[in-house]
Formats: sequence, C-alpha cells, structure tokens
Amino acid sequence: MGQIEQRTRLARLLIAPPPVVYEELKPYSADVQASPYTSASEELEASLAARNDPLIDLAIASFGASHETIGELYRKGKSPPVDGADAQYRQGLRLAVLANETIDSKGFLSRFPENTIGEPELAVVMTSSDWIEAETLILNPTIAEAVSKGLHR
Repeated sequence: MGQIEQRTRLARLLIAPPPVVYEELKPYSADVQASPYTSASEELEASLAARNDPLIDLAIASFGASHETIGELYRKGKSPPVDGADAQYRQGLRLAVLANETIDSKGFLSRFPENTIGEPELAVVMTSSDWIEAETLILNPTIAEAVSKGLHR
C-alpha cells in the first residue's frame, strides 16, 4: 500500500463509525498477513486506539499488528471491571489479543505473546487465568515456537 493510500485510510478511519472501522481492519489484517515483512501502520493503530472506543479497541485487539498498541489493549483488558458487562468485555478484549493472528504472522521471527503481553503475564495466562484464555492462546497458530514447545513439556 502506498503512502497516499495509507494516509487516506488513516483519515477515513479516524472519522468512520466504529462498526466501519471494525470491518475495515479485517482486510487490513489480511494485507499484513499477506506481506508480513512490510511495516504495519503503528500510527494507524495508535491513532485508532486514541479514539478510546470499545468496538474499535476490540477490532485492533483482533486484527492489529502493533505489539505496543495491542499490549496496551491487553493491559486495559486486565484492569478491574466496573460491573458484570464490563468484565465480559474486558475478557473479550484479552481473548481477542490472545487469538490475534496478525500481530506476529512473520513465522520464524515470531515471539508472540511474550513480545506483546510479557513473559510474566504469559505465565499467568497459562497457570491462573480462565481456561478459555489459555486455550485461545494455545490454539493460536502464530504463537512463538519456543512458547509452544515450552507448553508441551
């Protein structure tokens, strides 16, 4: 994608309604996965996250490629919920990060999830989180080979 297309995509998504942003990030994910050695738009994802919209956050967590932005969204999902609905949303945000196949579609260079949520949090997910979170991570095909091997010991 050229510089002009990236800028117009950013401009369009900054003013688009959240459901449109969610749908637009699906092909964005496919673009990143198809060309994994091109740089993902850190600016795009950070700018969208700055909108602080729950659906946009969920879209970035699901389809984004920025380790930093997605790590921040994971930590947001770990913050204390205000009620039951918020607890469900926050778990959904964490699950979206753990299931994200875009963030490290670079194959042998993959260090996901350590480079996104950190090694200590990886241990928490595998030992004391709800099973669905551990299962989601285990089933993610982009999980780092070293992490995958460590899980099977």
